[in-house]
Amino acid sequence: MPSIPSAPVEPVATLRAPVESIEWAELRHKQKEFKFQVVVQLVSLLGIAAGACWVGYKYFDDRTKEQELRNREVNLKLFQEKKEAYTALVNAATAVSLAANQEKAKGCAPDFFAAYLGRVHLVPALDEEVAEKKKDFARKLRLYLIQDPAVGPPEDFLKPELEALDKACQQGCQHCLDVETHRPAAAPAGP
Repeated sequence: MPSIPSAPVEPVATLRAPVESIEWAELRHKQKEFKFQVVVQLVSLLGIAAGACWVGYKYFDDRTKEQELRNREVNLKLFQEKKEAYTALVNAATAVSLAANQEKAKGCAPDFFAAYLGRVHLVPALDEEVAEKKKDFARKLRLYLIQDPAVGPPEDFLKPELEALDKACQQGCQHCLDVETHRPAAAPAGP
């Protein structure tokens, strides 16, 4: 019987094993590189998303702060305008109320009516309560001026309306400051 040579079979098997292991090694290496690249890309995307979120947050936060600053500036300007106008109105009303008699009250009345019809109407966002109280004071002043001079000093006749006008003007100015600082309006003081 002839013998079957076994040598040629062995080298074929040894030749194929290294080729397969090299191909598998390269494939495993490519898979590892691919996984690493995917991880790097995901981390990059997460970084970009986080950066975009931060930029959006800062943009809207800065925008909100700028709007609040603009509102504060507008409210401060409004407060100053109201303060000047309301002060002139209350000072004129006080001068009329503190006059010694009806004749002197008639001399002070034009100053009140100038403030009543002029400066106060130029205030943007005139407070309703101030508008109402100044009308009440003007109505009462007109009644006083057409009465008999023996009625007495104007202070007795006009004091309640003057106090109401003064309080309304103070609250109107305070409202501007409350809006500016975002505080709730103070409760009115009890008697």
